[in-house]
Amino acid sequence: MSEFFSVADRLLLDMHGLASFDALWAVQLDSVDMPNTSRGGWSSVFRLELGDTTYYLKRQSNYLTH
Repeated sequence: MSEFFSVADRLLLDMHGLASFDALWAVQLDSVDMPNTSRGGWSSVFRLELGDTTYYLKRQSNYLTH
């Protein structure tokens, strides 16, 4: 798997120690929706605020589509 972060966001994420997939996955965040569990796993959207910048991260695990 490759990771891509825009140049504009990379510096801010680096400053907060979040410039990798593993770091973003591990950070504890509040969900903004009810997790979808209809496909044997789960999928949900989380809000990440870093200063004046807000990101929405979609996380999913074992959530298979056909």
